[in-house]
Amino acid sequence: MWFCTQEGLNRYDGYSFNSIKREIGNKNSLVSNYTTCIAESKPGLFWFGTEKGLSIYFYDSKKFVNAVYPLKIIKIFVEDSLTTWLQTENSLYKVRLVEKLNSNKEEYNLKVEALPDYREVLFKISNSHFLVSGRDNRLYVYNISTKVFKLKSASYIWQNLIPKKINSMVKDNQSNYWIGTESGIYKTDKNFVSIDSFPEERKQFIALKDKTADIKIDNDGNVFIASYQNGLLIYVSSKNQFSEYKYDAYDLNGLPDNKTTSLFFDKSGTFWIGTKGSGLAMFSPFKYKFKHITQEPFKTTWLTNKYILCFESNDNEIIWIGTDGGGLFQYNTKENIFSNWRNNNSSNSLSNDIIQDLLNDSNNNLWVGTLNGICKFIPEKNAFYRYYFTANNTKENLKIPRYFHIRLFESKNGKVYAIDEKSIYTFNNQKNQFELDSFQFTNVATTTRYILEDEDNTWWIASATGLYHVDMRNGFLDANKIKMINSTYFKTDQLYSLLKYDTDRFWITTGNNGIYLFNKRTKKIERNISEKNGLSNNFIYGILQDEAGKFWMSTNRGITTFEPPTNKIRSYDVNDGLQSNEFNNGAFLKTKNNELLFGGINGFNIIDPTNIPYNNYKPTVNITSISIDETKFDYHNYTAYNNKVKLSNNQNNIEFEFASSDFANTPKNLFEYKLDGYDKNWIRTNRNFASYPKLPHGNYIFYVRASNNDGVFSSEAAVFPFRIKPLFWQTWLFRIFAALLIIFYLYRFITNRIRKERSKHREKMRLENQKSIYEKQLAEIKLKALVAQMNPHFIFNCMNSIQAMILSDQNMQASTYLTKLSRLVRSVLENSVKTFIPLHDVIENLKLYLELESLRFDQQFNYDFRTDDIDVYSIEMPSMLIQPYVENAIWHGLLKKNGEKNIHIKFFRSFNYLICEIEDNGIGRVKAGELNLKKQHKSLGTIITQEMFDTLHKIKDTDYSVEIIDLYDDANLSKGTKVIIRMELN
Repeated sequence: MWFCTQEGLNRYDGYSFNSIKREIGNKNSLVSNYTTCIAESKPGLFWFGTEKGLSIYFYDSKKFVNAVYPLKIIKIFVEDSLTTWLQTENSLYKVRLVEKLNSNKEEYNLKVEALPDYREVLFKISNSHFLVSGRDNRLYVYNISTKVFKLKSASYIWQNLIPKKINSMVKDNQSNYWIGTESGIYKTDKNFVSIDSFPEERKQFIALKDKTADIKIDNDGNVFIASYQNGLLIYVSSKNQFSEYKYDAYDLNGLPDNKTTSLFFDKSGTFWIGTKGSGLAMFSPFKYKFKHITQEPFKTTWLTNKYILCFESNDNEIIWIGTDGGGLFQYNTKENIFSNWRNNNSSNSLSNDIIQDLLNDSNNNLWVGTLNGICKFIPEKNAFYRYYFTANNTKENLKIPRYFHIRLFESKNGKVYAIDEKSIYTFNNQKNQFELDSFQFTNVATTTRYILEDEDNTWWIASATGLYHVDMRNGFLDANKIKMINSTYFKTDQLYSLLKYDTDRFWITTGNNGIYLFNKRTKKIERNISEKNGLSNNFIYGILQDEAGKFWMSTNRGITTFEPPTNKIRSYDVNDGLQSNEFNNGAFLKTKNNELLFGGINGFNIIDPTNIPYNNYKPTVNITSISIDETKFDYHNYTAYNNKVKLSNNQNNIEFEFASSDFANTPKNLFEYKLDGYDKNWIRTNRNFASYPKLPHGNYIFYVRASNNDGVFSSEAAVFPFRIKPLFWQTWLFRIFAALLIIFYLYRFITNRIRKERSKHREKMRLENQKSIYEKQLAEIKLKALVAQMNPHFIFNCMNSIQAMILSDQNMQASTYLTKLSRLVRSVLENSVKTFIPLHDVIENLKLYLELESLRFDQQFNYDFRTDDIDVYSIEMPSMLIQPYVENAIWHGLLKKNGEKNIHIKFFRSFNYLICEIEDNGIGRVKAGELNLKKQHKSLGTIITQEMFDTLHKIKDTDYSVEIIDLYDDANLSKGTKVIIRMELN
């Protein structure tokens, strides 16, 4: 809020005032410190009227545009964002800001237009129309859109009013116009046909005919009138009557001055009053929740002692109040006056001015417990009758205390009791005296603070030494169980009051641990509510329950309410209108009309739970100041910081100040703030600042929300985004560069290692390859050597056959055999230098060999060849691989058999294998083995063939295998042998 004063401008945020003043020699400052009026044409653009001209202030840039006039500006009306109307005491001007051409900066000139035909702007009746008074004393309407004046009224009303000088004009809820002039207040109808000057009311209220300084209308249609000499006048529309408020030197909360100059209602409904010489006053209907009555020494019919110790009331709306040293007070709530009784050294007066307890019994007798016994009030004599527990010497000095603690109690059967520290006394109506009761606190030194009588007429007593259950005829009840409760919960605590909750339970208030819910049937504590649950203080003096079921508790830190169904807890303090945050033991009472009384060290409060004002205004929140390293940052509220404010790395100590737009009760406002990027959760506080020292670099957004005095928070948060720049080595660029550099060196290191490993691997592979080549060469040489070993073996067998033929005179057969042998030998010799030969050549050599063997044995066996769908020219194999198995079939199988002898040789392909099957119908391996065993024969060809297979595997790294199968008939007799040779094809 902005306030105009004679010493410059003041901006108030609820916590402090910031001033803007004229600086001599500085053109960028106010024209004059004597400021008279203010207007805001658009956010951040302010127009200030002064006694010496106009100052236009651009809040964002902190720049002034000034125009010096010899006349005092008294009113400013806004036409549009760049145009206003200025009212001086005798003239009217229209002023417009015009942006300078060909300027790189946002600079303006002032265009001033005098309106000589018009006297003043009276009222802005809409966004597009002004009511303007003419110098001809007629009323005109100015159309903002068309810029045209039109005559509105020329009636006698304006002929009379305009010369009186109109200072203020408003429109009420019934469309009537209230007009304040130099000669008082007037009211016209909406058509300006009739006028009311309140002639009768003027006789009673001088302010109605005094100079009217300002008029305002509240939301309920009530009219507030500021008079120049006679205080504040309020027209209450619902009652159709005026109320007057004037300065009272004895009322510290009243109007500070009768010279009221200006009025204002802010958005929250708070009412502000400017005075001529006594500053500013404010009133909010939401600030003070409770009626507060305290000492006013200069009022003879008011409370003169503010230290309240106890209350009592009767059915006649009379409240009796006991004070600490001020005697007994009677408060007549209807007439709103107090009466007082004190000790005046008369035997009919109070026995002492310190009132410890009060009791209004069922017979409407008032009993007063003082430091010097008990007094009974005699209304018809307006006097007191004194009672003492022991024999009294009437001449003794009554100022000396005799009883340091007295509690008064009336049971359901109508008996009146008085209890001191150790004893209980019963009032004997017949003897008109207190007598020592038969039941006493034997060996128990206690201070009784509260008694709750049960349905069975037993007493529950809250005392300084714990809880007790008493039957006045039988003594203590449930002693062991209650003792256990006291030692468990109240061993180091004191109890202050009790309150019935339901049939079986009651609440207990304590001095250290809040309140307890006690079940008298089970003798157990069921619940404890303390500061941990939200109570304002654990020291609870008194507890009362309103008609809605809400509990009200007086504490050492204000008043706290508790709603059992919802567990909602709320606290009130001195800022809500409490007499103080400190209350007193025993000073609480619920009256017959359901009002709650709580007394303390500064009077007492009267609480009507059904009529507590609730502020539902949702305030806005403003960040009022930002300090960076204890230096104010140039921050303002009118520009939204969409882009982050960039701060250097050492600008990391930041403090924010903020304020709520609700001024009803600023100390009760709450704030919630959060620094996104730093805080995990919202932080709630009643302080209006937040500090963040030594923030690390990074991106942040500061959010803050505000509440009003009733805890209603703003809908939107104020936002301030900023960035603290990192140091060079903390930047992402540096990190990326460092990361790339590390990656580069890692890459170089790894690639060097890989290169070395690859070089080692290549050298290893070269050596292994060379070794493999050598091994293959050796294997080929070995294979050739094996073939070379096999050829002599074959030739040896053939030569034996030719020799046998010659010796048997088979010369022709020997010659044929020798011819075929020569062909076979030539072929074998040609292939001996080759490791592998085509399958076709292998088969041809086998045919020659079989022909030779058939000739040698006179065609004793038959043979045949089969090749199933294979290319005999493309498949290669060692030259002498098959021959040893064919030779074995002939020599060891067929020649030793009688009958038909057959040998079948078959070549075919199965998947990626070449299969060669050699099947004969000879005697079989078992029989041949037996014969060979007798001859001690060893097959050199088979051994050589096995070695050949091993060598082939090393050369080609392919699979070679041989399987020999014995064939049997159905009688399990041998019928030959089958040899299966498998060779993997590349």
